[in-house]
Amino acid sequence: YLWWLGRSSVAGREINWVAGVGWGGQKLYIVPSLDLVVAITASDYDFFPAPNLVGNTALEIALRAALEH
Repeated sequence: YLWWLGRSSVAGREINWVAGVGWGGQKLYIVPSLDLVVAITASDYDFFPAPNLVGNTALEIALRAALEH
């Protein structure tokens, strides 16, 4: 239900992204500068102790891989 503007620092580079955030940690990250979309379709649903860990980790892995490509 919510859209957010954000940025991540990866390999000394600031990368801007837009994220759609839903219930249970469902996330859709859009990274225009890298022509990248990262979809997270499974997360905590009140059972996982760190609700942003899944999405943040997946985004970081995808950003690092896109920068190496």
